[in-house]
Amino acid sequence: MLLAGVYRAADRASDANTEITRVIALARAPVFEPSMLAMLIYACQHLDRPRDVDAVVTILHARLRSDSRADRGAEAFAAGVVHLAKHRPDSSLSYLRKATDYAIDVQRLMSTAEAFHALGHRDSARVALLAVMDTDPFGSEGQLDWPRASLLLGDLLLASGDTAGAVRRFTEMTTRWRDAPPDTRDLVTARARLAVLV
Repeated sequence: MLLAGVYRAADRASDANTEITRVIALARAPVFEPSMLAMLIYACQHLDRPRDVDAVVTILHARLRSDSRADRGAEAFAAGVVHLAKHRPDSSLSYLRKATDYAIDVQRLMSTAEAFHALGHRDSARVALLAVMDTDPFGSEGQLDWPRASLLLGDLLLASGDTAGAVRRFTEMTTRWRDAPPDTRDLVTARARLAVLV
């Protein structure tokens, strides 16, 4: 899944999908716990694989332990992701608010920001993205979403008329990804925004 995330960040969707297909095959083994399955659902949603989202949700439900807070958190997070993928941001937020025991805060917060953005609640989306940036996920499953939060926050600030704030966030994005390949999608986007604004 981490490798798939790297490929997705590098705009190599075919390679990312190949890795996720491998993970889905592995996920049928009973050693995959609900938290890992919820991560897989998140990855499938970002690669626009709705059938796989539904299939992994079925596996997750079959493995839930009712006495496990971590499992219930994973279930709530997965439901939030599913509703987001089906363009039901209100329902998504309802589940994401219940997912406080899900292990990966960055993914929950990024999904929350996406749901608020879909509803047109820019200020709430901004708060969620700032919360992502206040975390330190380096070396964890949320590390690829973390620098992207700067780009999304910059776009929100630009849409709100805060050009200086947007420039600061786009610059932050280019600084964090300074050692990435120059054709990395989000890095190209941030640099293009800055070329127009400064």
